Amino acid sequence: MGNTASEASAKLWQIISPFLDLNFKLHSRMHPMNNWLKGETDQQIFIKREDELSAGITGSKYRKFASLMPWIQSYQPDEVWIAGGNHSNHVVGLMQLLNEFNIPYRLWLLEDHQSHRTGNRLLLDLLMNNQASIEWIHRSDWPDLKRIIEAHQAEKRDQQLLYIPEGGAMKEALPGLLTQPLNLTKNLEDWNIHVDHIFTDSGTGITSAALLWGLGFLGYHQVHVHITLIAGDQSQFENQLQQLKIAMIHLTGETLDVDLPVYSLHQPATAPSFGSINKTVLSALKSIAREEGILMDPVYTVKHLLTVKNILTNRATQGNAMILYNGGALGMMGFQDRLWP
Repeated sequence: MGNTASEASAKLWQIISPFLDLNFKLHSRMHPMNNWLKGETDQQIFIKREDELSAGITGSKYRKFASLMPWIQSYQPDEVWIAGGNHSNHVVGLMQLLNEFNIPYRLWLLEDHQSHRTGNRLLLDLLMNNQASIEWIHRSDWPDLKRIIEAHQAEKRDQQLLYIPEGGAMKEALPGLLTQPLNLTKNLEDWNIHVDHIFTDSGTGITSAALLWGLGFLGYHQVHVHITLIAGDQSQFENQLQQLKIAMIHLTGETLDVDLPVYSLHQPATAPSFGSINKTVLSALKSIAREEGILMDPVYTVKHLLTVKNILTNRATQGNAMILYNGGALGMMGFQDRLWP
């Protein structure tokens, strides 16, 4: 790759940097995983610590906000409307930044019947200030959320309103998300190694799709990207990938005639329903903490790691591999009773 890769990296940075808040920390380290996978594979396994980008905003979502926040601020909105579940990492992360910049917001949340506040639901309540409000949406109405919001927006045409969909899956998040493949390739250059496989997880699919387009743009065509579908399905992911291609063309001003890396979509090896966890997940969470010194969220990352372990154990891959830890330890909140009964 050599000079060609360096030139592509410089070009991509030149394209995305005007859209970023450069006060955001955009470099995360990688290091070997030495113990938890020992005996399962003879491959060299590295983990990229996206969890270390922020203490209060989980992993790769922090990258997303690096371009979403400048976009929001540029409009000086009367109110930002945010859609999400009542335990959403995305919602809690964005609330922190909107509070910091004194921007009013309204949350459009899936109806919550729990009286006991735990996990992100507790953090959400702690972050609510006098410029924030909540609209609770009944589960049966949730598929029509976009239409409901558009109807409310029509009633407030005299106000500057910005809508952020679930997971921040929008083209304005793309410049921030593209810092991940850029930084990933920098990690590999610093270590002077090549990886044959990259393992990542997916919720709305936008982060994984951005990773693929970013690697393709940078010329990393030979790597195989494995994506654990924590939420969504193959059809939804493929749709997100095509939507992001349009956004990439608009962002780069090019026809984007690039080859994507080979990629595979995987269902979680255990507890496949979104939001569910089981004894296997909780046991792995404890083992990873004790054997690797890494605290992980159970809903996304531990399921993802168990899926990676299953692939490696079945000898389905060869060569060096990198695991992206896109979550964060904050995701353990709400599971205390099940982790330590």
